[in-house]
Amino acid sequence: MHRRPGLYGTKMLPVVEKIATVVVCEDDELTREMLCQNLTDDRFSALPAATAEDALRLCRFNAPDAMLLDLNLPDASGLDVLREIRSAAGPAPIFDPALPVVVLSGRSADGERVRGLREGADDYLIKPFHYPELLIRLRNLLRRRKGVRSGPIRVGLLSVDIATRGVKIGERRVDLANKEFELLRA
Repeated sequence: MHRRPGLYGTKMLPVVEKIATVVVCEDDELTREMLCQNLTDDRFSALPAATAEDALRLCRFNAPDAMLLDLNLPDASGLDVLREIRSAAGPAPIFDPALPVVVLSGRSADGERVRGLREGADDYLIKPFHYPELLIRLRNLLRRRKGVRSGPIRVGLLSVDIATRGVKIGERRVDLANKEFELLRA
């Protein structure tokens, strides 16, 4: 539990486990803030990115679990970002080439959707979209990717919950960095 100062002393608040880390690459500030706030409210860790460069940097150094990607970015096309991620290769790639990516775009033509999916997007939502639908699609992608089970995986005293990214040894909670958790999960 974390201690947070209150008006009349210190209150104990429960530690809320994050479901997953999501890069939100959207050039429109209001949309980006709305998505990040809603994801945070739904127990995700949201990393905002206004440009393609920001998104790629966040992917490189934070090992996110998914990305929401706008196609119209000020410094590059969202499809360029998608290609960069999907083309990562080698024994230690800079990006996870299997990163789940949901494209968010105002481009509604069938050809545009097909092109986005052909380039490697896992899903494609047309703006304006309904956040509850986006949330369900994102959770489904993450569940399929991680093979989320009904409970934690236990080996001896070690307990790993893939869905919540929680790790315990006995009853003691262990905090791991993203990279440490990914190595443990592998």
